[in-house]
Amino acid sequence: MKKLFWLATAAIVLAGCSQNSEFEEAQKVKDLGTAIAFDTYAGKAPVVKAGYKNDLTTATLKEAEAGFGVFAYYTKTDNYNSTQKPDYMYDEKVTWDGSAWTYSPVKYWPNDNNPADNKGAEGTVTNSLVSFFAYGPYVEFDPTTGIAEGCTETGGVVKRGAVEETGITKVSIKNSETGDPVISYVLDKEKSVDLLWGTRGKGTYTEADGTSNTVDITDGKQVNKDLAKQTKDEKVNFLFKHALAQIGGVKGGSASSGLQIIADVDALEGGTLASETVITLKSVTIEGTDAATLDAGGIVKNGTFNLVTGKWTLGTDMLEGFKHEVTTTTTDAAGNLTMNEVLREPATVATGGTNLPTGVTTTAQDIYQSGAKVSPMVFLPGSQPKLKVTVEYVIRTKDSKVENGYSEASQKITKTIQLGAKIEVNKQYNLLLRLGLTSIKFEATVSDWEKGEYTDATGTHDNVPVHLPINVE
Repeated sequence: MKKLFWLATAAIVLAGCSQNSEFEEAQKVKDLGTAIAFDTYAGKAPVVKAGYKNDLTTATLKEAEAGFGVFAYYTKTDNYNSTQKPDYMYDEKVTWDGSAWTYSPVKYWPNDNNPADNKGAEGTVTNSLVSFFAYGPYVEFDPTTGIAEGCTETGGVVKRGAVEETGITKVSIKNSETGDPVISYVLDKEKSVDLLWGTRGKGTYTEADGTSNTVDITDGKQVNKDLAKQTKDEKVNFLFKHALAQIGGVKGGSASSGLQIIADVDALEGGTLASETVITLKSVTIEGTDAATLDAGGIVKNGTFNLVTGKWTLGTDMLEGFKHEVTTTTTDAAGNLTMNEVLREPATVATGGTNLPTGVTTTAQDIYQSGAKVSPMVFLPGSQPKLKVTVEYVIRTKDSKVENGYSEASQKITKTIQLGAKIEVNKQYNLLLRLGLTSIKFEATVSDWEKGEYTDATGTHDNVPVHLPINVE
């Protein structure tokens, strides 16, 4: 039986969020003593933080364990550059109180603007500027070292106790240093922390020259940089994008899956599967190849992400032992079985296969069970990892003439794959496993009779002599 095993990939942008209505109108005349307020939207992506069991979406970002961190630079009349310090906010924790995003101590917009309010007061400059750079979920950094609280750093490795810390581990700057805030990140071989990047939401803003300008995050102004004083009703809006890339998982927090399977019968794609045949899954396993370098398809273990530029700098260490597995018994954090029940190999099979599920068909089906929360495989953008995909399945054909009422064959297929291009920030790649099946076919032809020959002591003869009886002279 010839087995075809294909991979199909599709990139889906996860943070396509609607613009904030608070930014749809031009900024109004400035008021005196305006507090700096925040608002957010986050794209949906089911990535699990250690100790944090929910999807990082706008809703779950509002939960107490999440929140986000802000670095703010007051640059007076100068535009932001990397020679300045985060002297207005350093890793300020912003959390949801049930009705608004809050933080403490509250900071206020600089007042030396002209005009300074809507009552005739005048400042000394046209605009004073503040730049805001955000990430999520929040991690408390020691302001004197930039290392995550409770951790130490030895030889460039951040550890919590004796164990290397994964996820968001460090920020590049202390509170006394100049420079862009750059987040250090380390992949976990099983469940990785999501990393959100606070970009500038769509809308109408007052620019540094006092003019109103409708901007999009694709126009080069993708972060909240060089903002002038807002009115008391306006907020600094963060549209959080996912700084990582992911493969598989339950995409977008919906029931739709990033890992699917389809049967291709007697053809490159499509074909018809006999109604008596059922294909059930025992397991689907996706592993790293433990390649030693990025160019060889290794899974990059660590890197740094610049909150100003949105660019990754990849490390040279490769992650070993990476494995993502869906079996008939694996469960999510809530105890739900993660394999789709219509594909799942039963613990026992009844005579005649009467308890078999629908199984794999010629229509693509989700491998994950609807409702299960399955963390996707998370990777650092800019890499192009090689992955080893293994599918264990059983193919049965119901047949009353054979023992147990069905024939069966257990199969295990493995193939190494690699995406066609380097993976990108904020994109999810979906795997479609194509299970190639070739049916057993018969053909019969009755051959023509062949002439028989007879050999005796005198030679070979076309005819066989039969003497009945021997003539007597």
